[in-house]
Amino acid sequence: MQFEVNRQEFRDTRAVPCPPAELAPGQIRLSVERFALPGPRPEFFFVPSQIAKRSEEWGAAELTKRIAQAWHKLVDDTGRWLSVVHRTGSEEIEAVYRDLLEGQADPAIGYVASMWEQSNCSPVGRMDV
Repeated sequence: MQFEVNRQEFRDTRAVPCPPAELAPGQIRLSVERFALPGPRPEFFFVPSQIAKRSEEWGAAELTKRIAQAWHKLVDDTGRWLSVVHRTGSEEIEAVYRDLLEGQADPAIGYVASMWEQSNCSPVGRMDV
């Protein structure tokens, strides 16, 4: 299976489409020249391949430790700049969606949306090292 980008579809945008997640890197044919983006040339980055590479280089225990440390740093820092706001029901979710579409959403707010009227969402947890 091959994934190819229709360049007309992305002519006036800087968005580079993401291929379907089930495709492996060797199956993806994406020509970055089609996008003519300014700056450094984009290169393909596939997370599962990178994780396998780092696991081999560092060992599974060290990789897990580093991921946990990075996660702790991110979570600890988010309280400084990110507010989590819960929205429930179709009307509230639609309002958030419209704000996002119109560019009116505050980037310092992370929305947790649920179609259930009462949300049992908990804050982001920490990973044990």
